Amino acid sequence: MQQLKRKLSKRLNKAFFVYTTFLIFIVLQIYFFIPSIKNNDWMAAPAVSSHFEALKNQPEKKTIEQNMKGVHLLENDLDQKGWELFAEEASGSRDEQWVLKKVKVRFYTDDESSFTVMGDVGEVNGQTKDMIIRGNVVTESSNGYYFQTTELRYEAKYKKLHSSDSVKMKGPDDQDGKGLELTGQGLEILVAESKIKILDQVESHKIVDGKEFRINSNSSVFSNKDREALFSGNVRLQYDSMRLKSNFAEFKYAAKKSKAKGALQIVRAFGKVNLLDNNKTGTCEELIVNLVNDTMTMNGMPKIRIDKDEIQGDQIIFSDKGKKVSIRQMKLERSTQ
Repeated sequence: MQQLKRKLSKRLNKAFFVYTTFLIFIVLQIYFFIPSIKNNDWMAAPAVSSHFEALKNQPEKKTIEQNMKGVHLLENDLDQKGWELFAEEASGSRDEQWVLKKVKVRFYTDDESSFTVMGDVGEVNGQTKDMIIRGNVVTESSNGYYFQTTELRYEAKYKKLHSSDSVKMKGPDDQDGKGLELTGQGLEILVAESKIKILDQVESHKIVDGKEFRINSNSSVFSNKDREALFSGNVRLQYDSMRLKSNFAEFKYAAKKSKAKGALQIVRAFGKVNLLDNNKTGTCEELIVNLVNDTMTMNGMPKIRIDKDEIQGDQIIFSDKGKKVSIRQMKLERSTQ
């Protein structure tokens, strides 16, 4: 019996020793191979993944600066030419900012007309394709208008050129000589629409048939398609002895290939027209001056006072330098004063 007890005791001691050794081994494995337990930080928030941390700590990619001479860039828009740029020198990177010297940019429209901008210095944003052109900036429309500003900006998203500077404009020459000359404040060119806007303080003049022609207004719009022009807001027009006031006035020109060679032919004033011409004063809603036929037509409740006589009718037409008058549905009133 004693011998059996000793054998059981030995086996229990051996089993306890094995069990204890295995338990210690497991504890040591956990301690040495799991750093968060070893450092006593297992209660802390989970660590950021090593991949994210590597990206976060990765140094920024440096932009490679390029310097070039004789630069030619082309930007397409929906398989059509958007703009074409030329410069004597350029420095910058493809996706960042380009600085250009002696720059020329041609902006194309859908109908093959264009606007060409030239300046001393240019900047192009490589991502947005926006531009700034500075220094002796000249913009030329493909139908012959020239605009001078100190600076001009291009917004690619809206296909718009604009400047808040003072503006000088010169229109195409014609059979009467020099084209319309104009000054104003602020310029906006809508490339896709082929429209040019002078935003404020418009003053312009031209010689027509040997006589000075002047027109001032709040703003004006010119077309790069047909050379038509619209003057808006507080319009003041002077031609020879005639003075006009109206809300709007528009110019129509002869075709370039006609005998008149693009000369100004018709001036149409509309919107509360007031007329003063020597011994005549009058009002109407629309007044059309035909420079070719030498006629002046008053429409829209026309009323004209000549000396003491007041004439009304559906339409009043003056011809032969104002010496002849034709009246439809005439009403004549004579002042007794």
